[in-house]
Amino acid sequence: MLKTIIFCLSDVLYDHNGGMEFYRRICAESERMREICRPIVKQLRISKETWNRTVIEEIDKETIRLAETEKAQILFLTDIPYFYHRVEPYHLAVLPIALTYEHLDAFPNARYLLAGLEDVDLSYLNHVYERYHHIPWRIFETERTIVREMTEEDVEALYQIYADPKNTRYIEPLFDDPEEERAYIRQYIDSVYHLLEFGLWIVEDREKAGTIIGRIGLSLREGFDDPELGYIVRTEFQKKGYATEVCRKIISYAQREFSYKTLRILMDKDNEASHKLAAKLGFSYDKMVEVNQKQWQQYVLPLKKEDGE
Repeated sequence: MLKTIIFCLSDVLYDHNGGMEFYRRICAESERMREICRPIVKQLRISKETWNRTVIEEIDKETIRLAETEKAQILFLTDIPYFYHRVEPYHLAVLPIALTYEHLDAFPNARYLLAGLEDVDLSYLNHVYERYHHIPWRIFETERTIVREMTEEDVEALYQIYADPKNTRYIEPLFDDPEEERAYIRQYIDSVYHLLEFGLWIVEDREKAGTIIGRIGLSLREGFDDPELGYIVRTEFQKKGYATEVCRKIISYAQREFSYKTLRILMDKDNEASHKLAAKLGFSYDKMVEVNQKQWQQYVLPLKKEDGE
């Protein structure tokens, strides 16, 4: 978990209208949310005239010391290209800031980059840190569940869920070879999660740590503009309201976090359980669509911004 945020900013950014306001806001938020991040421990302000090798090398020494003592639970924020390229080889999380078009080219290989500061909060910075260190995001909690991103370690539980033929009658099966499934999940994490920041998520039981109830989430199918809601629940947890509970929270999450106007569900006309769930969630029949040479019934739900958003 992220413990420390270190700003290494130039006078250019400090003099920018939103630079100091951003710094103060993150400091204030970290004070209120100590369970995520303790107060900012260091502020490095570097004038343009001192962007030289000696200054940066001194910062490097401090970086190594912190990496050893803090176990790399650090996120650096910087608008100084030279500092960014010096820190990155230490495998520490470093988030570049580029508020001008000229600055964008200075960070060509950055996985994340801040081109604006207004909507950036501590939760987002923590997510960036987790991405750097391959830590699955915890998406949200419901009354009975924890919803998080998949990991390779979930493969065995997924095969147990998919082993029941009733669960796979209307959905694509897993790979026959578990190693192929693990490779697919690695690719899924690096592409879908990183690019879209949503996907199919693991649902765990809050009361029984590590007990996986199912896999529920959103996906973008080729040829469609809006996300599709999908779900599979372990046999012994079915008919207990878990899918309804999690899907309702996903709908709320999508309304709050994304700009899509509609959610979709594709289902076989004989899938009675999915028809009942769609009705509970407020979806209505739209039309028949063809996917992989098969006809599916499409149900849709318009998304509206929640009150206060």
